[in-house]
Amino acid sequence: MSGLAHLYHQQGFRVTGSDLARNSYTKKLEALGISVFMGHHADHSTGADCVIVSSAVQPTNPELVAAKTAGCPVIKRGDALAHIMTHYPHRWVVAGTHGKTTTSTLWVHALTQIGQPPSYAIGATVLHSGTNAHTQSTTHFVAESDESDGSFLALSPTVAIITNIEHEHVDFYPTISELVASFRVFIATVLDAGGWVIANYDDPILAQALPTQSDRIITYGTHPNATVFATDIDTTPTGCHYTLNTPNGVVKQIELPMLGDHNISNSLGVMAALYQADLPVPPTVFSGFKGASRRFEPIGTHNAIQIIDDYAHHPTEIKTVLAGMKALNAARIVCVFQPHRLSRVAALVTDFSNCFNDADWLIVTPIYTANEPPKNSDAIRQELLINIQRHSTATVQYESDLNALADKVAPALRPGDVVITLGAGNISRVAHALLHAITHDTCVVQNV
Repeated sequence: MSGLAHLYHQQGFRVTGSDLARNSYTKKLEALGISVFMGHHADHSTGADCVIVSSAVQPTNPELVAAKTAGCPVIKRGDALAHIMTHYPHRWVVAGTHGKTTTSTLWVHALTQIGQPPSYAIGATVLHSGTNAHTQSTTHFVAESDESDGSFLALSPTVAIITNIEHEHVDFYPTISELVASFRVFIATVLDAGGWVIANYDDPILAQALPTQSDRIITYGTHPNATVFATDIDTTPTGCHYTLNTPNGVVKQIELPMLGDHNISNSLGVMAALYQADLPVPPTVFSGFKGASRRFEPIGTHNAIQIIDDYAHHPTEIKTVLAGMKALNAARIVCVFQPHRLSRVAALVTDFSNCFNDADWLIVTPIYTANEPPKNSDAIRQELLINIQRHSTATVQYESDLNALADKVAPALRPGDVVITLGAGNISRVAHALLHAITHDTCVVQNV
């Protein structure tokens, strides 16, 4: 939502907004001169020509009720993004369950490196630019889509990278078959309009959503049957490099300043898109890439203790991130995990029990419920903890007070430890609190 506000503001519209509390995104919008109200009140939408809402906004929201009462058009977030993108001849979209933000950010970075910086809207702050959305091109637009509420079906990309499909957003897609069906519709929409689909060859569920035949599907991965694939992969504590194989030839020593097989896959999706567009692929196309906020984001290091923050909240994401951390050769991997959404935890509790085995010490916090009612929260939390303790090789403990967590954890950290905070809620403030604690010998949770 903040990205849309930024884009409309850049296009000359008068934009206002509201949120429950001030945060880093509202502060950035206010710095641009955009009025952001704290709390929700009917007066906030008075005089608006349209009101844009996210799927998190409840029907009883006073601003939404007032807008409908006044006959003001109410537009969903996905439809608003689609409207902005219709003005661009090249509409490039990233879809999939995991890796969308990183792939989108890599795509923006690569295009900028080769002299074609696009406009963009991404679900996290691009660390190089300090914003999650920006208008800097009239022809090319890169967008991270959102399948969580089906809104990605409103988009009409000319090129779509699809990273993978896995059962997620169980409140909207009760079964995996429903999620796959939604992606089938998305893929058919792109292809029927004459667009291109860039698909991860290594993902078996995504393969179920693809048509059996199409000359506008390009695949990528580590398998040599993919259109674009990687070989000679080598990993170091600071990143990796690989040989890129395309029908146009081989590019050796592609440098990627990121860890993990998942990020190699993300970068290959971008490489496949560059191949489709017949754009150059220098080995240094990802050089200087800083990433996106909360995507394995380094928060700081003190006394040889490193603090990292990551958005991973699905069992596959967690397992993949922790596996990639082995390249750091840490004395201990200390994981602080904030489960996200009761519906997700309840549906995937068995998968959560097996995804922390690459951590040495695991601290679990209360579940961040988001906008879900706290029904059966104690029982779901207990089942999660019991399953993790039963199956994980890590030392597991539960901390009920997020505000006091840094006080308890910081004194037990030692040089060589790498601490990672994981979750899609507000766990990142603990990462900052831990850095503050080990730096100043005091533990004050910061609102960030």
